[in-house]
Amino acid sequence: MATEWGLSISRGEKIRWVENMSQLHQVQAWFREHLLIAGAICATGAIFWCLLGFRKPLLTRLLFPVTCVGLMLDLIWFTQKRQPQCDPALYYPPIPALEQTARANPGRMVGNGCLPPNLASMAGLRDIRGYDAVDPANFVELLTRAPQAKNNSPSYAITENLVPKITFFGNGDIQLPAVLDMLGVRYVIFRGQPYTNARPLFTSFDYYVVENINALPPVFIPRRVKVVPDHDERLRELESPNFNPRETAFVETPVELPQESRGEAEIQKETPTRVRIETRMKTAGLVVLTDLWDKGWRAYVDGKTVPVLRANHAVRGVVVQQGTHGLEFRYQPASFTWGMCAAGLAGLTLLTWAGFAWRTTRKEPAADDRVQPRIPPQRRDE
Repeated sequence: MATEWGLSISRGEKIRWVENMSQLHQVQAWFREHLLIAGAICATGAIFWCLLGFRKPLLTRLLFPVTCVGLMLDLIWFTQKRQPQCDPALYYPPIPALEQTARANPGRMVGNGCLPPNLASMAGLRDIRGYDAVDPANFVELLTRAPQAKNNSPSYAITENLVPKITFFGNGDIQLPAVLDMLGVRYVIFRGQPYTNARPLFTSFDYYVVENINALPPVFIPRRVKVVPDHDERLRELESPNFNPRETAFVETPVELPQESRGEAEIQKETPTRVRIETRMKTAGLVVLTDLWDKGWRAYVDGKTVPVLRANHAVRGVVVQQGTHGLEFRYQPASFTWGMCAAGLAGLTLLTWAGFAWRTTRKEPAADDRVQPRIPPQRRDE
C-alpha cells in the first residue's frame, strides 16, 4: 500500500475501492493515525506492566481504575467516524402506497404473492399471516380453512407463502373468504399494474392496494352465538360457504344470551399486553376481539373479572350485559407470576445467605489478634 498501490494507480489501474491518488492518500493517512495510536496504547500498557514490578501500594490501587478508564477511552476512539448501521431506507425503501395504508382505517393486510410476513411491519402494517415463528395451532387451523389460491409454504412456517383466494367483480370490488373478513383483513396488496376495472385505494410505483369492504372491525358483536364444543365440527362451520361472521359466532361452552344481540364496541387504547374497549350494548351480547386467544389473557368489565371465551376457534370473546361498559383485556400469564415469585425467593435466599456470611466473618478474630499458645520455660538440668 505504501509503494506498490501508488505505482499501480499512476499507471491508470484501479485497486479495489481506491481509484485515484487522493483516495490512496486518505487510506494511508487513516492507517498512519491508527497505527500511531495503537502503538501509544501498547507503550502505555508496557509502562504500567513495568511499574507493577515496584509493588508500590499506590500503584496497585490506581491500576484498576486507570485500566477501566483506558479501556473505555479505547472503545470511544475505535468507534469514532464509524457508522455501525446503514440508513434503514437502504434496506426498506419507503413505499408511498404502504405508508398511506398504515395511516388509513385500522385493519389487517395480506400480500398477494408479495411482502412475505412480517416484512410489511416495517411500514407499520399488520399482516394476518404473522411471521416465521412458532405457529399457534388454533390460529393456523382457522387461517388455513380459508380457501387459498396457492400455498407452497414450508412445513415449519405454514402461513409464510399463503395467498388467499380472491374473487374479482366487474365493478372493481374484491371478495375474500369469510374467515378473513372475520379476522379483519381490510387490505390486499398487489404488485405490478392494476388489474382490469381495479379501484385501488392507494397506488405507487410497482405497488397498489385494494380495500376489502366486507372486512369486520377489530372488535364487533355478532347477532347470534352458537355453541359448538366439537373441534372438527366447529372448523367445518367456519369454512362453510354459508358462514357469515356478522350473523354468527361459535363458542365452546354454553352462554346465556338472547336470541339476537345488538350493540356496538370500539377500541379506545391498545398495547401488546392491554386492550381497552368501550361497549354500548342494547342487549346482552358477545363482544368478539379478533386477537389470538390465550389462557394468559384476563378480561375485566367495569373492573370486575369475567371469563375470556374462545370464540370462532381462535380469538377472544367476552359476554357483556346491556348498557354502556368498559371492557379491558390484560395479558397476565400465571407463568410470569410464578417466575417473579421464584426470582423474589431466590433474591431473598441470597440476601439471607450473604447476611449470615457477613456476621460470621465479623465474629472470627483476625490472625494477629488470636491468643498465641504459651510455651513453658525449659529447666536448665533438662
